[in-house]
Amino acid sequence: MIKEINDSEISDSCEDCLEENPVIDPEIQQMVEQIASDPMLFKNRIEMVNRLGVIGERRNIGTYMVVIDSSLLPMGTSGSEALAGKNSGPQGSGKSHPLFTTLKIYPKSAYYLITSASAKSLYNLNDGLKHRALILTEALQLQSGRYGDNELAYSIRTLVSEGRLKYQYTGFIDKKKVTIVQELTGPTSLLTTTIHGKLEEQLEDRMITIHPNTTGEQTRDIISKTAEMASG
Repeated sequence: MIKEINDSEISDSCEDCLEENPVIDPEIQQMVEQIASDPMLFKNRIEMVNRLGVIGERRNIGTYMVVIDSSLLPMGTSGSEALAGKNSGPQGSGKSHPLFTTLKIYPKSAYYLITSASAKSLYNLNDGLKHRALILTEALQLQSGRYGDNELAYSIRTLVSEGRLKYQYTGFIDKKKVTIVQELTGPTSLLTTTIHGKLEEQLEDRMITIHPNTTGEQTRDIISKTAEMASG
C-alpha cells in the first residue's frame, strides 16, 4: 500500500527535524568551544563560587564539582563510575553554604535536592536520577544503628555503586495478581552533609569525606570580607 503525503505533512516533518537538530548560533558555538578548551576552566568555576559569596573553601568547592560532574560519566563495565561525597563537621561550621552556592552554577536538571526521603520514594521520581546528582542536605537517615532506616542507605548505595535500582512487588492489573518491577537508573552521584563522623558502614566506604574549614585564619577572612561588604 502506498500512502500519499501532502504538503502539510512534509512541513510538519521538517519542523520535527529542526526541533531534533536545532541551528546553533555560530557566536554561541564559538564561546562554548572557548570555554571547553580553557585550561583554567576548573579554577575559574571555583572562583565563580567564591564571587557568589563563599569565603575560601576552595578545596571543598572543587570536590563538590567533581562529585556532581561525575554523574555525567558513562556506565563502566563493573557498574557506575559516579562518585559520592560528604561534608562532615560540627553544627554551624559552614557545611551547607558552600554546597548550596556551588549548586547555583548548575542547571536545575543537573541535581535533585531532598531533605528527607523513604527508600521507596526514589522509584517514583518523575524525571528520574539518570546523569544527575542526588543532594541530601543532612544525612541523618543514612546513619548506622540509632538513626534512620538503613533501607534508604542500601538503596542509595546500590544506585551510586551499580547505577541501577530495582524494586519488585506484587500488585494487581485488571484484577489479576501480577509481579510489578519498578526500576531507577543512573548513573547518579551523591552529595550530603552530616554532623556525625560516619554514616552507614558500607556507604561510608564509597564516599569521599571532606570537612569545613574552621581555622582561625578562615574566621578572620570571613570577618574581614563581611566588614568590606558592610562598608560598601
